[in-house]
Amino acid sequence: MKNTYLKIIWRNLANFCNAVTLSLIILLIAIGAWSYAVSSFILFINIGISLYQEIRAKIVVDKLILVTRSIYEVKRGGEELKVPTEEICAEDTVVLRVGQQVPADGKVLEGTLELDESILTGESSAVKKRAGDLVLAGSTVKAGRAAVRADKVGADCYIESVAKIAKTVLKPRSNIFKTLDKIIKVISIGLVPLAILLLVSNLISQGGVGFHQTVIDVSSSILGMIPIGMFLLVSTALAASVLKLSKKHTLLKDLYSIEMLASVDTLLLDKTGTMTSGALDVSGSKAFSEVTAGADGRVLERETGLAVESLLFTLLVAGESNNSTGKALEASARRLGRLLEMSRTLPFSSDRKYSAVELKNGLAYALGAPDFLAGASPEVLAYASENSRLCRRTVLLVRLDGGIDCIDTGRHVPVMGYALDDRLRGGAAETLAWFQKNGVDIKVVSGDECKTVGKTAERAGLLGAERCLNCAKISESQLEAAVEDTTVFGRTSPEQKAAIVKTLQKKRRIVGMIGDGVNDILALKQADCSISFACASESARDISRIVLLDSDFNSLPSIVKEGRRVIGNVQKVSSLFVMKNIFVMFMTFLFAALIFFYPNTQYPFDAKKMMLIELFVLGLPVFVLALDKNPQRPKGSIIEGHKKRNSLRAVVDCRRVGGIAFWKPQGLRSAVYGFVSVDNSYYERLRLYAYRGSASHQADAYNHYSNDIRVDRRSGFR
Repeated sequence: MKNTYLKIIWRNLANFCNAVTLSLIILLIAIGAWSYAVSSFILFINIGISLYQEIRAKIVVDKLILVTRSIYEVKRGGEELKVPTEEICAEDTVVLRVGQQVPADGKVLEGTLELDESILTGESSAVKKRAGDLVLAGSTVKAGRAAVRADKVGADCYIESVAKIAKTVLKPRSNIFKTLDKIIKVISIGLVPLAILLLVSNLISQGGVGFHQTVIDVSSSILGMIPIGMFLLVSTALAASVLKLSKKHTLLKDLYSIEMLASVDTLLLDKTGTMTSGALDVSGSKAFSEVTAGADGRVLERETGLAVESLLFTLLVAGESNNSTGKALEASARRLGRLLEMSRTLPFSSDRKYSAVELKNGLAYALGAPDFLAGASPEVLAYASENSRLCRRTVLLVRLDGGIDCIDTGRHVPVMGYALDDRLRGGAAETLAWFQKNGVDIKVVSGDECKTVGKTAERAGLLGAERCLNCAKISESQLEAAVEDTTVFGRTSPEQKAAIVKTLQKKRRIVGMIGDGVNDILALKQADCSISFACASESARDISRIVLLDSDFNSLPSIVKEGRRVIGNVQKVSSLFVMKNIFVMFMTFLFAALIFFYPNTQYPFDAKKMMLIELFVLGLPVFVLALDKNPQRPKGSIIEGHKKRNSLRAVVDCRRVGGIAFWKPQGLRSAVYGFVSVDNSYYERLRLYAYRGSASHQADAYNHYSNDIRVDRRSGFR
């Protein structure tokens, strides 16, 4: 169902709290008591914050574009055309070249391609496609050239079916949100009968006159029972943290995102683009022929006197290699190598698995996979095997015996072997260590081969990286049974990633997911907290609740610390607002009942007084306390651990107020004092502040504090 601006506005205005409060405001204005209506301005602040969050989220999601717009060469009806992505039609023949993104689902008619499908599958290795093979929109051409028939275009593509899921706007998965909803439901049960009781008692006691004051009393009672102040506390405390985190290049799409990240106890990572950057690094090399060290730091082949770095650089230029392997080797060779004069070149081919060059001095060299160039050399094969065991890639540089026209693998002379590793994101190891130290369970889910993912996780310092599971051929029930005891999941499909998240949630885990590709969208959407990077695919950025704008994995711990601080403090102080609601409900019942026996009794808390209590007795002090340091991970709801104690204390304070308010001239002041003393830590701080004043104020504070202790001890609630 499409989320429109009208639905967003209606949803925020028509919920229980807002609907009741708006109705009472209109009623108070209608009878001329506009000054009492103004006291409920807090409602409009809450509505404004909520509308801003949801409309902003809708704007971001509506910008979701999964396929990059570009111009393609198309054959249609015997004509050759150049058309943009959105104008490609079914049955068109599209000519694809290196660097282009596949615009539609289709079938290869002729030619060969090497596609990067990591955005779809999470698998970092290039996939070879020949005539007759299926290609999917969103893949990127890494090598080759081919003609592809477009079978499914636009909304019919697989990638667009994922987009439909991504574009569905969900309510935030928030413990605070759920708890507030429960509180509202409980209050709604007692609110209506209590309001009716107070209305009837006022009308009966006043003989049907004084309707103006009756409306004010009943409206004030109802407004006091609605936890508007708690909503404002949560909104302002979270908004302050969002503002603080924005200065650390972190985008939070709604206020509740920081709460869920702070509460996460299980964090799922995708290897490619998340734990690793998607690039490769040369992690080592080994010489297979005699070499010497040159004066300028270069390595020279003894027999020819040529610098190995120059040979490597020349082969990379000749091979026209634009993939991650070529970029890693070029970065290694560019510093010391120089381009040698060439007579002929043989570009890299996915069929040959190597490129070759013939120099003007008559020598010829090749660079590629050891399986295709090493021949029977046991030393080279052993080196490649060891790298494979360590989940590294191996590239071999060889000197050819003869030209590049007739290459005989048995007559090659191996010169140098290179080992390449996936490049870890900067700070990945430190970040994983911080999460593990602070009680967060880390799991890696990837489309890559299981051992490769496990070795990468081990390099990053992930505990339990040896507990791997290949998800390629297991059933849903087998996956569900293995989820809790497995750390690394390999060959996972997008659906399996989402299933892992669901299974953990069934076990009452709060799950965070970090991903960067289309293949992560289902899991990102299902997770309690979704995180992506600025350098991620646009779809992953738009579906995620948190986006690291500087793509710095190191910033996550500081975000979690900030979230834990604010959410922990909100949990600590929000029970005061719950006590206020219980207090007002009890007082409404008490005064409504007493009016039948004492007709001159009047409900003491009008809307103006409740606003003063809401703002200055509770709101501002509680907001300041909500900014304290608190490194502990939040657990449970915002009133967890306070239910029994605070409910009993509210009754004690109501008893205290009920006994004092009628018989002492300081009744209202005593009521307020008794009300704010329900929480130990809060009252202690107010007492300390009082001690800083004059001697008379200190004495008053001490006497009042001592009396409260005696009352509490007799009641058994201290």
